[in-house]
Amino acid sequence: MTKNNYIFVDFESVQDIDLTLIEGRPVKVFLFIGEQQNKMSVELLMQVHRFHDQVQLIKLQCTGKNALDFVLAHHTGLQAAADPDGFFHILSRDKGFAALVAHLKDRNIWAARTEVFAEIPALMDVRKLTLTERLERVKLRLSTMKQTDNDGRPKKRTTLRTVIHSVFHKLLSDAEVEAVMDGLKQRRWIDFADEKVAYQF
Repeated sequence: MTKNNYIFVDFESVQDIDLTLIEGRPVKVFLFIGEQQNKMSVELLMQVHRFHDQVQLIKLQCTGKNALDFVLAHHTGLQAAADPDGFFHILSRDKGFAALVAHLKDRNIWAARTEVFAEIPALMDVRKLTLTERLERVKLRLSTMKQTDNDGRPKKRTTLRTVIHSVFHKLLSDAEVEAVMDGLKQRRWIDFADEKVAYQF
């Protein structure tokens, strides 16, 4: 039986969304927009219209610390109650959602937090991606990690290997992960000094 996938987007945190990836897939997207957010790209608006059967816009009517987080958690709970066999994805850079994900998992409900829309497993078959596509996805993850206060990119080769496995949800072999690491170096995006990693972007 195909598992339904529900994606809850913290639009205050993540705006890079390509809804064309949900076409023909058992996916529904809930797009949570902050009360003070009044801009959305024309491209995304057109995608929302195109996939209106799979996308629900939820505009907050109030402000306040963590207001969007509470509303998102509420809707996630409602949907989990309606379809406990579904897979619930929280798209946000807010690590505070780890508590919600853990709470759902404790109840044997599939859940995960992701920071990159295109990396949600239901939206891709990572084993069919070319090496170039894999490299771009890893670079995107590393760029996202760079934006944290202390530059959260891995500093050691072993940690980088773990991050790459995470990007592709442990569906790649160790040899394929090594090929990605070699590709990053060949493109001069990274360099190695023994076990240490240096970044060129």
